[in-house]
Amino acid sequence: MDDFSYDISPDGTEVAFSADLDKSGVDENYDIILLPSCGCKPAKDVTPQNPANDSEPRYSPMAAGSLSYSNTSRRSMRTGRG
Repeated sequence: MDDFSYDISPDGTEVAFSADLDKSGVDENYDIILLPSCGCKPAKDVTPQNPANDSEPRYSPMAAGSLSYSNTSRRSMRTGRG
């Protein structure tokens, strides 16, 4: 995990991070997950509708509860070399 894959809300009550949720193990699909820091609620995927990657979650220090992130609209294409 690097500095761009997660952020902590300004009030410290929540952590946003990107995680690969692809169940096939073939194509990556990073989504943004919100996790309450209290451990009192389950984690929530806030970008399940996007089949491509979502990353770099950032909370706004000025607007309480405002979260931005990067997303792509296409899945990455991979080629293998034999």
